[in-house]
Amino acid sequence: MRVQILGSCYRTEDILETTLSMFTALSSYSWMAKGVVALAAFAVNYGQFRLVVEPRSGGGDDTATVVAFLEQVPEEMCKTDLYRDITDLADALLLLIRTIWKLSCFYTKFIKPGGEAIKRLNHQLPTIISWIIQSIVVCQSLITNLAHTGYEYMSSSAEEWELSCLKQKVTSYFNEFEISAAEELANLFPKDNITVLKQVICSEEIMNMALSVGASTEQGPQYIKSEVEEGSAAAVPILVPPMSTKQPGLAKVDTLEKKRVLLYLSALDLDDAEIKAVERINEIVQKSNMVLVWLPVLDKPEDWKKVEGKDNTGLFEKKRGLMPWHVVRKPQYLDPTIIAFIKSSWKLEKKSKIMVFNSEGKLETDNALPMILVWGSLASPFTTSKEEELWRSEKQWNLELLLTAPMRADLKLNIDGKKYICLFGGEEVNWIEQFTELTESTVKDSGISMEMRYIGGSIPRNTEEIHKAKVADSWNNIFIDSSLSWLFWARINVMFDYCLKRGINWDKESGNPVLEGLVTMRSFDKSRRGWAMICKGSDKITRAFSDVMLKCFEEYDDKWKREVKGGKDFHEALKARVEQNCETLYFPQASEGIPEKKICLVCRRVMRKSFTFSCWGEDDAGDGKQETPAKTKDAGSAMADSAGSSRANQS
Repeated sequence: MRVQILGSCYRTEDILETTLSMFTALSSYSWMAKGVVALAAFAVNYGQFRLVVEPRSGGGDDTATVVAFLEQVPEEMCKTDLYRDITDLADALLLLIRTIWKLSCFYTKFIKPGGEAIKRLNHQLPTIISWIIQSIVVCQSLITNLAHTGYEYMSSSAEEWELSCLKQKVTSYFNEFEISAAEELANLFPKDNITVLKQVICSEEIMNMALSVGASTEQGPQYIKSEVEEGSAAAVPILVPPMSTKQPGLAKVDTLEKKRVLLYLSALDLDDAEIKAVERINEIVQKSNMVLVWLPVLDKPEDWKKVEGKDNTGLFEKKRGLMPWHVVRKPQYLDPTIIAFIKSSWKLEKKSKIMVFNSEGKLETDNALPMILVWGSLASPFTTSKEEELWRSEKQWNLELLLTAPMRADLKLNIDGKKYICLFGGEEVNWIEQFTELTESTVKDSGISMEMRYIGGSIPRNTEEIHKAKVADSWNNIFIDSSLSWLFWARINVMFDYCLKRGINWDKESGNPVLEGLVTMRSFDKSRRGWAMICKGSDKITRAFSDVMLKCFEEYDDKWKREVKGGKDFHEALKARVEQNCETLYFPQASEGIPEKKICLVCRRVMRKSFTFSCWGEDDAGDGKQETPAKTKDAGSAMADSAGSSRANQS
């Protein structure tokens, strides 16, 4: 049958004549079947062709390698323009036939027969199948020529142009019907129901076991050498089990029945720190009648191919290995139409989201990820009403809101007030070294106890240099895990976005302490300058930029040491010194939330807005963002110093 359909397909034969002979061989089939059977017949020869050509570069089948050697296939054949053009057209044919088949056969469950996309497909189907078969004939004739005349065959410009034109035609049909099908599904699918996940994305017709149940790590034996002090007995080898990966289990989509489903949608390159943050809710998810499912989404199926050293399949396996929950096992099988549906109807953009469906499959929360980042397991069952309840309880800006209990445990911090807590950031090593040294001497002299933690910034910079900084001996555990730093700033941004979403802004609520605190922290981060925040207990917080903090601690001996020795509370004395300097706030110009008017918290005068341009090198080249520093009118020399550090990211 394959020989009858493809014939000899030599380039010496007329393409139209060969195409017509193929239609004759397929005359007993329907239009859709003609395309499917012709492509299946071509796939056998095409597969043999790729097996022979690719082993030299990719290490393929041993038999194919021998055949390639006997047929003297050039090692660089798979890198030629002709090979690339043939494979690109073949891939485009497969995408097109898959899309129109699903649209006419599979999606008719959901799209009415009288739908516009179905009508247009039925009208254009003969033309589409003709283009598919003509493309098959062209590809097959080139493959046949290569096999018979030698793989040194040089393609002509006309042949390359023909392949390119056919690919453009096939791709245009694919794009047209992919968009049409996505629009029809978006209109007819219940947007608030998980049906689309169970019956289309991971249909049993595509894969029997569509889900993997997260990989975990186990221990096996290994020897390590114990640490010993100088002069003690020799170290004794200790048997310690090494890390080994346990293969994930498999599950059907039916396991989601009658359970609350948290559908975790994201790009493939999501941050490992985000995965760790989501893992904080995994225990309560497992204890409840809930299932967390990760579904990574790429723009196009071909994005899964390994191109120029970028291995998305390998990256997927790496990310999956970090997740102890359910994962869609073969996301590369996702239909392009469904990808378009997810992006358009479920509004998946660059940021990850977690959609929550109840046990009946109805959508309860469009995106629970923000509340998970802010409150962790306290946000369970992750509904909008629970989020509102939690926000109503947050009326004060304090350390308890800034650092959740699990974060404080990870940072080894206690907010009972017995020890002061200093959180600080900035990119300059000199600032870190000066500040930790000054703080150490001041703390020792004043008789207080303090813990310091370097929080960094939302975008890590100069990490290696900063971790090599000469920090005063008194400070232990000063540098924290990068995942905690990521979570700290992610929560700040999430809470700020929530305030904007709820219409909380300065123009309406200028005295909102939570909003004021969030804006100040974001200003610290966006300025990329040094900053510090010193806290006593949960509620007493004093914060300032590096220049103000350094100045205050430098003046300790001369200007406020006597007050502290005389019995004045250390925090109150420090706060009084800091508040002698008016505040400066930094906003990216394109960001939301810049107020029309802002009152300085220190002097209670109206602050002025100004634009400052500063080059920060290649790190920010071309992002086109500007920073808007807002400053108090006539606020003095401290404000003038601050202006020199604001930036606009323009060279």
